[in-house]
Amino acid sequence: MERDANKYRDTASQLHSDLIDQVLEDLRKKIRAYVLWQGLSLAAIWVAVSFWIALALDYGPVWFGLAEMPRTWRFMLLVLIVTVLGMVLYQWVFRRIYRQLSPANLAMLLERRFPELNDALATVVQAPELSEESELPQRSTEEWQQAKNHHQLMLEESRAHAERILETTSLKEVFNFRPLGVALLGVALLSVSVVGFAATQNSAFLTALRRVYLLDNLQWPRDCHVELVGLKVKYAEPVTGIPEMNQPLSFVDDRAVVTRNSNVSLLTRAALPSPSDEQHRLPRLCEFIYRTADGQRGRLPMNKIGGARDGFQNYALEGELLERVANDIEFYIRGDDHTIGPFTIQAVNAPAVISTNLDCDYPEYLVDVASSRFTSREVPYASGMSLPIGTQAALVVKFDRPLADAFLLDAENNLIARPEWEQATCTVKLPEIQQTQNFGLLVKGVQGDFLPLPLEFLVNAEEDRPPQIASRLKGIGNAVTPEARIPVISEISDQHGIQKTWIELQTPLTDIIELNQTPTEGVLESEVDLRQIRIAGTLPTDLPTDPPAEIVLTVIAKDHFNLQGDENIGAGTQHPLEVVSADKLLRILEREEADQRFRLEQILQEMGDARSYLVRARISRANQENTNEEQVPENSDAAVVSAADWELRQLFLQRSLLQAQKSRQEIQAVAFTFADIRLQLIHNRIDAEDRKKRLADNVVDPLEGIVNGSLPDLESRLVEAEEILQSLTNLSLTTTKSQSLIQQAEQKSIEALAAADIVLSELQQVLNALLKFETQNELLDLVRRMLEQQEDLKKRTEAMRNKEAFDDIFNK
Repeated sequence: MERDANKYRDTASQLHSDLIDQVLEDLRKKIRAYVLWQGLSLAAIWVAVSFWIALALDYGPVWFGLAEMPRTWRFMLLVLIVTVLGMVLYQWVFRRIYRQLSPANLAMLLERRFPELNDALATVVQAPELSEESELPQRSTEEWQQAKNHHQLMLEESRAHAERILETTSLKEVFNFRPLGVALLGVALLSVSVVGFAATQNSAFLTALRRVYLLDNLQWPRDCHVELVGLKVKYAEPVTGIPEMNQPLSFVDDRAVVTRNSNVSLLTRAALPSPSDEQHRLPRLCEFIYRTADGQRGRLPMNKIGGARDGFQNYALEGELLERVANDIEFYIRGDDHTIGPFTIQAVNAPAVISTNLDCDYPEYLVDVASSRFTSREVPYASGMSLPIGTQAALVVKFDRPLADAFLLDAENNLIARPEWEQATCTVKLPEIQQTQNFGLLVKGVQGDFLPLPLEFLVNAEEDRPPQIASRLKGIGNAVTPEARIPVISEISDQHGIQKTWIELQTPLTDIIELNQTPTEGVLESEVDLRQIRIAGTLPTDLPTDPPAEIVLTVIAKDHFNLQGDENIGAGTQHPLEVVSADKLLRILEREEADQRFRLEQILQEMGDARSYLVRARISRANQENTNEEQVPENSDAAVVSAADWELRQLFLQRSLLQAQKSRQEIQAVAFTFADIRLQLIHNRIDAEDRKKRLADNVVDPLEGIVNGSLPDLESRLVEAEEILQSLTNLSLTTTKSQSLIQQAEQKSIEALAAADIVLSELQQVLNALLKFETQNELLDLVRRMLEQQEDLKKRTEAMRNKEAFDDIFNK
């Protein structure tokens, strides 16, 4: 075998490159490593499986109370284990790992895995060198040399091709690692199981090793001793400071009482072996054998808890059966050959709440005996309810059964106090309400059962907020005259009522003035009369108007709050006003009138555009006649064009309708502005009765008539016409119904045009009146300027005369 290998290496060194040699050698090593790992994995699997089989066969009889397996049988089992192990090692390791792998075999393997080699590697590996004596004896030297060159060229091309492919390939792709992975996974799982068994049951593991592999006659221990410790109740929100909740419940007369649907764990313990009793041991399995009140039966293994302590090993049972104890459970505890019981877990209903009330004693400032408002009373408790700050309250909780104890808990479930309880009633006195009270109440029944969860209570402290005020001035702008009457409308609200309300007047010339003090709540309409205030002497008689003085009006309200000497005072919006002369106010109003007239002109132009849209949407009689003369098929191009025409007309109607709706809102705003201008004339006591009447009769009333009359009529007709056109787009033009709809649409379009003309006419009349007013205002403004100039000329003439008189005196 060694000679053949050397032959292969000598041939390879002559025919192909180092790269090919290295690849073939690496592949040979990887194949042998793969075989070795796979064989050893299978051997390890058999060792682990045979261990579990031997353990089951040896300890099985002991489990059922029989004698251990005889030594002869164990010897035969050991021989079987070793025989199978040897067969596995021979078949999967030795026999395969020493199999000869020639370069040709390795090349064929690579050729099969990488078809792109195209037999180049096999050609290079398997082709021999040509020899003049042996290869071509019948040919001439020239022919032999030519054939040798051709053969050499073929080998070089094949070698180059093979090297290119091998440089970019990985030998890992040759192998199928799935069987090896499965074997290694099996080794890992079985190893974990054996190691876990050895770690958790070390004594049993060592006993099994000695009995199975060393053929020791060591006996399996049998004697064990188990005891019932108690029942541990698991609370979803554990409470610190209550020892009863952290200690297991004892079984009194083999019975323990828990609240129905409680989550509990059963605690038992087994005695550890003692030096004096070598046969004594912990049970290999501690079982819970049960029967419930509704007929369910079964057995469950119990889990070890921690390590051994004080000569005992503790066990616990948890799981679905004990997570919600709905019925009584009768059970036994079995630790191998030791069984105790029967015991009973009795499930009883938790104490149920019948009623929860708050006994409240409210602050004195809130109490109204006449209306019995906020008098001392007991109110039903609701989660998250609020009580006014300063309230003294006590929580009264009544249960359906007598109590054995009660515990008051804070938000973190720490015990803070033990409230008063009597029979089935628990009373919790709360501290004076100054902030949110968040606490829990846990009670214990007379049978020793706790509530599964503490009762949670949340009482919010309701802060007495200052009064809320929303105020506005009616018919007053940013400027007023010294003679003005200023209407103030206020909406005032408070949680617990208003004590008094007033208006503060601030000026740079005086201190703050309090006016119109009333105990009113709700909507308050009051008036500040500057003339009367000036006559009373509260304000200067001659308020400066040039430069204008500024006054500020503010509505103030105060409620009944008086805890700790504090007050709740709320203030509304401040209304700053300039005090101007009547002439200056008139000029301000005239400019505002001019702005509104300009806006009305824009609205008139936009309404004209809306009428243009309406004209384009109207259905002419010519179109109707053309439609009647020639029947248009439904699927023809003409029918499609007609349907598109209806959609276009509908679009124009929609634009006209949108413009009408927009104009109505804008006209309404203009009418409101003119009405406000008229009110400013009235409230500022400006002597312009004709002007007030003209504004009311020729502007405000006509505009409101348009908003409430002609414009809604136009909109309704446009909506009706649009609905008819919408129907036309879904019908064939040749049907009788479509002809009827066309006539209706034409009629509605005519009516809409007439309504639009009425709106335009009424708007134009208002504009004409405004233009006339503007001309009169310009004349009045001219007269005012002439009078001012005359007054100024008179003052300057007087000043010149006084100067001349003084000059004459000094000249003399």
